[in-house]
Amino acid sequence: SSDIYEHSMSVCVLSILTSLKLNISKEKIYEIGVAALLHDLGLRYITVDYDNKNIETYSEKEKEEYKKHTVYGYSALVKEKRVSENVKKLVLLHHERIDGSGYPLRTKDITVENQILALCELFDELLCGVGCVRMKVHEAVEYIKVQKDHKFSSEIVEALLQLAAVYPTGTQVLLSDGSIGVVVGQNEGFPERPNVRAKDGTILNLLEILNLVIVRVLD
Repeated sequence: SSDIYEHSMSVCVLSILTSLKLNISKEKIYEIGVAALLHDLGLRYITVDYDNKNIETYSEKEKEEYKKHTVYGYSALVKEKRVSENVKKLVLLHHERIDGSGYPLRTKDITVENQILALCELFDELLCGVGCVRMKVHEAVEYIKVQKDHKFSSEIVEALLQLAAVYPTGTQVLLSDGSIGVVVGQNEGFPERPNVRAKDGTILNLLEILNLVIVRVLD
């Protein structure tokens, strides 16, 4: 089942690393990190089951209830003096999108920090199955790519994708020549072209063998 503590920690790490790639100021990175740890606080106050469930299949009433977690999280923090106003706002708006399709406010006016948190949150949500059906990393990466310039600015999407190991070490993959291998290492900046160990033990560096690509992940 999706562990909200683990999810929040992962979002925190991803958000900070993405922010560093984008040269965000230290003060803002601190706030993004704090907001990432607190962003799903409101989930403890809702009554619908969100673990590995696609909220799009919920009834309207259940959907509304799930979406309230952003407001509940904000309300739980609103009187907390130790938490800055910016952090509270990030918690409230972590499901907003630049095309105005998010919630709870449906605002298009969201800051770079807000987009970083929202995108890293979405990416890890897809992997954990929080309010959606769990995906594999390469599926989540493809899902995120489609959001570029549409739900999030392309600069932020690119920064996150540089960090994501599309094919994590240990993943069994089918290659375009029909052979099967296991991912044994990553090539920085080229997440889709890792190092793969073939069945005979040969290490194939896909950054050097350009006529070979990963076709799909094998379960």
